[in-house]
Amino acid sequence: MQNVTIGRFDADPDAQGVIKPDDNSWQLVIDKEGCPHLYLRVALEEGGTGMLALDDLLPDNLSVRELAGSSFGGALSPEEEREAQEELAARRAAAPIPCPH
Repeated sequence: MQNVTIGRFDADPDAQGVIKPDDNSWQLVIDKEGCPHLYLRVALEEGGTGMLALDDLLPDNLSVRELAGSSFGGALSPEEEREAQEELAARRAAAPIPCPH
């Protein structure tokens, strides 16, 4: 396990702060309005590494800010809930990732 640093971006007027591990493999940047943006260090085709903004992987016309301020559909039917629980259990078994619940 690595140490995690919490810092400020004094040079960037569009960011309040950053949370990142010592190896800088990811960064959680908090923008000036308090919205989080996750970046992952990835290998580049031409060599070296760069930071990938997960915001860029969201479907068009959807942002983290919109997700954070949204509400989603109503209650699932019992069958939909069972299917969702089975899918979640299968995903967790295939790739166990510590995840907040």
